[in-house]
Amino acid sequence: MSANDASALRYPARELMALYLHRTIVRLGLGVTGTFTVVFFYQFFGESVLGALLSYIAIFTGTALLTPWGASFLNHVGIRGTMLRAIPLLALAACTLALASVYDPASPQAFLIVLISIVGTFLYRALYWVPYSVGISETLTPGSEGRQVATLTNLADILVAAMPLIGGLVLSTESFQMLFLIGGALFAFSAVPLFFIPNRYECFSWDTRETFRQLLNPDMRPMVYATVGDGIQFGVLAVVWPLLIFLLLGGDYETVGAVTTLT
Repeated sequence: MSANDASALRYPARELMALYLHRTIVRLGLGVTGTFTVVFFYQFFGESVLGALLSYIAIFTGTALLTPWGASFLNHVGIRGTMLRAIPLLALAACTLALASVYDPASPQAFLIVLISIVGTFLYRALYWVPYSVGISETLTPGSEGRQVATLTNLADILVAAMPLIGGLVLSTESFQMLFLIGGALFAFSAVPLFFIPNRYECFSWDTRETFRQLLNPDMRPMVYATVGDGIQFGVLAVVWPLLIFLLLGGDYETVGAVTTLT
């Protein structure tokens, strides 16, 4: 094998590990905060299930509408550049919830801060997922993609599994403010591995209108159905399930975290 061949194998592997390390740190932050973010919205809006659901509907809707705009960043700032613009928004979303937790929920300041968090969350998602998915696909070894994804994802799952329990313990002993500050710190730290990958540029040629028109393309239906199904599953796991077990368990944060970890 020539030196060039060896380099071609080595650097994509290094990029893949950097991307998965980055994603694992993000997932650690989401594991700590994710289960209890919907609980926070529920309590913030006066123990309103509707308030919590509407918060996530706003996040999902904003993500859907702005993802084509976010993907266009690949053309001029690249994969790494786009992700490095997304991660601060996620850290901001967590830190603003930490700030909102110290205000009276009925105050206009608290509502504005929560609104900033919601906007920051869907801007992060709109900017993040396309470049991350493209970056992962470009660094997988041809013919071994399934094995690589399964191995790295399963290893990350082991690390992340206990985080909801840790989040419940933090809430039981501290506060929402501390919980979201921990999440924000993890999100910010996750940007470090991104500096170890090269910045690749891709061409996303569809505008927003064309992107949504393609949703009606018969050739796209299998992918659209699969993606919609995956989105529904994510919505149930991220929103409905945590809120349901919180209500069933009478608001015991530690137990909610333990049940989520076991699940």
